[in-house]
Amino acid sequence: AVFGGMFIWLTLPDCDVVKLAETALKNGVAVVPSFVFYPQGEKQVTALRLNFTNTNEKELTLAVDRLLIAMQQSIF
Repeated sequence: AVFGGMFIWLTLPDCDVVKLAETALKNGVAVVPSFVFYPQGEKQVTALRLNFTNTNEKELTLAVDRLLIAMQQSIF
């Protein structure tokens, strides 16, 4: 078993992760497009970094539900 960590990467092929992040924020959940973590800003990396620390199970469930709504509202 692996213990520790603060983030999980959600890879979404053929997704405009910037648009999805904006839509998610409008739905009350903040996610970070992966390209901001690359020194050259490689936007072809279609992933989101999700933080799961400092929250409880109820809040995580709500955040995932909100992210799902944002995904349904976004165009892939």
